Parts: sequence; structure tokens; C-alpha cells
Amino acid sequence: MTDPESLQRVAVLEAQYAALRVKLREGNRKLDRLVSVAAMGRGAWAAIMKMGALLAVLVAAGDWAWDHLR
Repeated sequence: MTDPESLQRVAVLEAQYAALRVKLREGNRKLDRLVSVAAMGRGAWAAIMKMGALLAVLVAAGDWAWDHLR
């Protein structure tokens, strides 16, 4: 396997492997950003739901007070 053609093939494969590693690293960075954005969205959704629940409790308490104090 020391003939020039084999060495050329190995060199090509090494170059392709290096390029693939770079692409994989870039993909991992993009995936990390996507996961962090999804986590922020999940937190925002939970905050909106909590505010909605608090608003529903306040409206229900106001309605109860209106019915009983009228």
C-alpha cells in the first residue's frame, strides 16, 4: 500500500474527513443554538400560562365578590 495511487487515495480521504469534521462542528453549534432557543420558548410559554391562571383566579374572585356583595 505504498504505491503513489494508494497514498493519493488516503490523502483525499483525509481531506474529506477533515471537511466533514468541520461541517459536523458547525452543525453542532447550530443545534446548540436551536436547543437554547427552544428552552427559552418553553420558559416563556410557562410564564404565559401562569399569568393566565392568575388572571383567571382574579376574574373568578371578582365574580364571586360581585355576586355575594351585590
